[in-house]
Amino acid sequence: MPHISLPEGLPGITSGFAFRPETAKPLRELAEVLLRGPSTLTSGEREMIAAFVSSRNDCEFCQASHSAAAAHHLGGSYATVDAVKRDYQAAPVSAKLKALLAIAARVQQGGNQVTPADIVRARAEGATDVELRRDGVLVDAPDWRRERVRSLLAYLVVHPAVSRTQAGDDLWPRMDREAQSRNLRVTLTYLLRILEPHRSYRAPSYLVRQHGNSLVLHADGCLSIDLWEFDELWALALAAERRGAPAQVLGYAARALDLWRGEPEALSEPWALARVEQCRVRFTDLATRVARLLLAQDHVAQARDVAQRAVEANPWSDDGHRLLIAAHRAANDRLAARRAANDYRASLSELGIDPHEAKVLVERMLGSRVR
Repeated sequence: MPHISLPEGLPGITSGFAFRPETAKPLRELAEVLLRGPSTLTSGEREMIAAFVSSRNDCEFCQASHSAAAAHHLGGSYATVDAVKRDYQAAPVSAKLKALLAIAARVQQGGNQVTPADIVRARAEGATDVELRRDGVLVDAPDWRRERVRSLLAYLVVHPAVSRTQAGDDLWPRMDREAQSRNLRVTLTYLLRILEPHRSYRAPSYLVRQHGNSLVLHADGCLSIDLWEFDELWALALAAERRGAPAQVLGYAARALDLWRGEPEALSEPWALARVEQCRVRFTDLATRVARLLLAQDHVAQARDVAQRAVEANPWSDDGHRLLIAAHRAANDRLAARRAANDYRASLSELGIDPHEAKVLVERMLGSRVR
């Protein structure tokens, strides 16, 4: 119940807006941006998250209004909205939305309740897929909603210098040469309209340069590409390690690890698999190096979190499991160390290693020190 005098007959926050009209406009504009502005989530998904949090806050007005809006976006049915509020893990929604709802549930309890594993899990489910931002603002142009336009940009990020013929074969493998060429030409036109909206008609592109039969993605400070930045930081971290500069290794590696968001759905095509696997290997390598350095400096909690990320990225990483177990033991958490050891044993079984041999390896790991 309110503890100030509010106008009667106005439900929920609307009475607060009437009490302080000067606050109504910016707050409504903020809600409009959050719930209906450019986003990788639909308005219905965002309203569903808001309804879920409101239900946990026991706010009847907010819960009812967001639920109604979500149901409207879902064709008028409350079934999915009610299922999410009742038990989001069992609700008929995507794994991505479930991961985001899990984060929302933690935030409702307190922002510091969100763990790195929550973020990694959400990103792994596609919460941050290939996104395009211009001056920090998410692009929501109609052309960017075309799946093949997004795929072409992802392809050029993975293959920054490629022949038109190869690009056509990779992106449209079931089409003949003429159809491939036509699709590439049209899709590239759409992409360039997004990347360089002010480029005059028929003027050559600065970002995607065309030399005969070749296409070259040219960033040169105009495009910020996470994948390329990750590779650069990985190389810098290794060079710093060769120089014997652990502080620099930690600095470069930490920045690289922050860029890892799991495997984006747009890079699940056959032409991207080798590149994604290379990034996973490099990420795991960096994560284990960082965890080892952090353990040596007695930063046990940080080492545990980084080792956990290594294991989540590569469940068969010996170093990752070994460091995770060591971090738990350093924290005197024997139960967590045993659980981590059992997870490692399960991963060894998946690789077909003899159960007895796997048990010996795990027990040896539990009794060893990390060097």
